[in-house]
Amino acid sequence: MPEFKMPEFKPNEFKMSEYKTPEFKIPKFKTPEFKTIRQTAATGIITEHYLRLMVARGDCPGIRSGNRFLVNVPALAEMLDKLSRNKREGAEDARN
Repeated sequence: MPEFKMPEFKPNEFKMSEYKTPEFKIPKFKTPEFKTIRQTAATGIITEHYLRLMVARGDCPGIRSGNRFLVNVPALAEMLDKLSRNKREGAEDARN
């Protein structure tokens, strides 16, 4: 079996000053704000009772964490805004 020979180390071969690290750009994104049902109701967007009904129906945006349901507050506000716009547009069409 041939003997293994270590390559010679030349200390001046690699200069750290010449090494450039690659630049990474981390994308910036806004993390959604999750709150419990009671905390969401305290903001005044919608009542706690109606939120619980929405969660039971599966209409409320959010996630279940253990025995708690965490509401995605910005998504809820956007969803309610769309619902109210659709109802307003429907009412205007009915009047005309």
